[in-house]
Amino acid sequence: MSWIAPLAGALIFQAQAFMIPPGCFPTSQIYKLVQGKYQEERVFTGVSGSFLYEVFVSPDGKTWSIISTSPIGYSCFKAAGEFGLIFRFAVPGDDL
Repeated sequence: MSWIAPLAGALIFQAQAFMIPPGCFPTSQIYKLVQGKYQEERVFTGVSGSFLYEVFVSPDGKTWSIISTSPIGYSCFKAAGEFGLIFRFAVPGDDL
């Protein structure tokens, strides 16, 4: 019966590995990359289905990233690129 604990641990590790799709990472790692290396700031957050979508843009507008975050705490890059235009949407009562 001493083989049960190692086997259970291996099965739990494999189950956790299957929960995160290829190309996705723990959310904290994604945030460190976009906010650290690329110095991008979150400019938009929205929900679709059970996923949270976020758009990050660097202050100079040279890089941007779109990520999705699952309810169980992993995030995936959906798109990323260089250069773009930032539009400001008019809000009723706003002076443009």
